[in-house]
Amino acid sequence: DRIINLAVVPGAETASFETEPAGSWLLRQVPWSSAQHTIRAVGASAADARLLKMHAGSPCLEIERLTQSGGRSVTFARLCYPGDRHQVTATFEPR
Repeated sequence: DRIINLAVVPGAETASFETEPAGSWLLRQVPWSSAQHTIRAVGASAADARLLKMHAGSPCLEIERLTQSGGRSVTFARLCYPGDRHQVTATFEPR
């Protein structure tokens, strides 16, 4: 699921994302300056389970991403993955 703030990216209303993914298109229109990820385990909703070809309630990895440009929200995305086939790995370094 993706929500695009048309006040920040008005061209998204008429853009066709059939030949270019929305993420690539958005980067060309409005480069983001910050992003926030929220990662959690959830049970698949009936709609997600249908799309992912799994049983409702099965474990999923959900990532919600909010991107901003100059303090204005550009897009919100909700990504849902089958929990038994995906993982998140993060690498950290001291500043």
